[in-house]
Amino acid sequence: MATEWRRIARRIMKQSVYASPLIPALLSYMCGLCIGLYIPGVRYAGCLVALLFFTQLVIFFRQKHGSRFVPLLFFASLGYLAIQPWVAPSYPSNHISNFVGKGPWHIKGTISDLPGISDERTRFVVEAETISAAKIRRRVCGRVRLTVRGRVSGICRGDAVAFFGRLKAPRNFKNPNGFNYERYLSFKGIRVTSYVNDPALVVRLGGDGISVASSMLRSARNRISELTASAVTDKNARGILQALLVGDRGGISPDLREMFLRSGLAHLLAISGLHVGMVGAFFFFLFRIALNRSERLLLAGVVIRWSAALTILPVIVYGMLVGMSPSTQRAVIMAFVFLTAVVFEKEARQVNTLAVAALVILIVAPVALFDISFQLSFIAVLSILFGLRLLPWSRSPSDSLWLLLSKRLATFMAVSLFAIIGTLPLVLFYFNQVSCVGLMSNCIAVPIVGFLVIPLGMLAVLILPVSFSVACCVMKITELLLSILLEAVSFFSSLPYAAIKTITPSLFEIGLFYALIAALLNLKKSRWVRLMVIPCLMALILGDALFWMHERFWRQDLRVTMIDVG
Repeated sequence: MATEWRRIARRIMKQSVYASPLIPALLSYMCGLCIGLYIPGVRYAGCLVALLFFTQLVIFFRQKHGSRFVPLLFFASLGYLAIQPWVAPSYPSNHISNFVGKGPWHIKGTISDLPGISDERTRFVVEAETISAAKIRRRVCGRVRLTVRGRVSGICRGDAVAFFGRLKAPRNFKNPNGFNYERYLSFKGIRVTSYVNDPALVVRLGGDGISVASSMLRSARNRISELTASAVTDKNARGILQALLVGDRGGISPDLREMFLRSGLAHLLAISGLHVGMVGAFFFFLFRIALNRSERLLLAGVVIRWSAALTILPVIVYGMLVGMSPSTQRAVIMAFVFLTAVVFEKEARQVNTLAVAALVILIVAPVALFDISFQLSFIAVLSILFGLRLLPWSRSPSDSLWLLLSKRLATFMAVSLFAIIGTLPLVLFYFNQVSCVGLMSNCIAVPIVGFLVIPLGMLAVLILPVSFSVACCVMKITELLLSILLEAVSFFSSLPYAAIKTITPSLFEIGLFYALIAALLNLKKSRWVRLMVIPCLMALILGDALFWMHERFWRQDLRVTMIDVG
């Protein structure tokens, strides 16, 4: 057994760690981000440690000596430093957070995101510029999350606005395992909130300072909104189209959102990798058809590369059109990395390409690691990549059209299954609800939205500058498809036990789940996994189950939980 352990250790150290160097670098960087989150504020010591490891790397490089751990420690120290501006920020004396608890104030600033409307409230972020009260007037900096009771019309990102209200620091409820609202806002750079009871107290001062590109995007957004309002009569279908085409989810009612949630289709309402990927596929297809007409490009064998290069621009424009929310930014970056790999003809492993996308995203926005959509997106893609390798027909050729279609259909269903299984612990952890009909509903809804609704919506947008009436006709077809989708969603959500409330797994239990999945994937490849890993994991799972049975049923003491309601 000792010989087996030594052999495995040598194989891991010599072959696995740096066979795909980006993966250990990414994991180390993520570990540094986690350490920085829970042990914040040691910035100078972190700089010293990073400098020390960097110096060691330079010495090893110049002496041509290898090192397995120093690069990993260096990336971990970089991750620690990268997240410090969010978890231990240093603000100037004129930061807006220094005026919390005073006032009320008359505040002027610029809207920095797309206003969102839900539950008859309008929410947006204001980059504060001046604050005044009575004879006091000061220039300030910082972001304020403003909530207005009612609908504020006629405002958009880039507009200068003024409002009158009190400033408050966000506060968490004290309930166990509750949502960390303070951290959620701080990760967005927001340390101050305000509430205005009357929309009349919010005044638009103008939008002359916005750039030409922002002005064009606003105009395009307004034109698309006018198109959907004119062509689509069904309120729910119009709300979904607004969400898919311009990122405005204000038209999606709470009841409709709950229906999608119970059906396991809530991911269709938020712009993510699916939507950006389908937009990319649509334009890639268009560009490839157009470039195939050039004999010169066909002979040079560059049609695919040029199509991928041209597709990058529409993907970025679509991301900007729908508001470039954090989840959209990550989807655009992922699409950019994949398209760039095609342009430069890099036949890299898909896992490596995924690691590049994750690393780029975490360098640009380190706090994305702790965002729900980031975790769900990458775990889903990773689960699909590893799951597809298990399919017995994925490597065998198809002799007939019927066999090919059968394999494609089975693969499509398997993709949904792998994504559901891979994200299950995170869904339970964050939402305490799981859809029992998600596999069936996704097999119907995803093709309708991904292959029909989004491409037709993009086609209508492309036709809009040429002919408003033709674009309306295309939108009518899209509305018909959405009516079918809504009927399916209504059917699945109304089924008994379509969704069930569940327990909230601990981080330890989530780790056990993924460790068990990894062990099962390597069950046939490693004798060590069969003899050691699986029994240990099963013992831990049994111990965890006994612990919770004791906590739930066998304790003799009385415990009371007080609910914090504000």
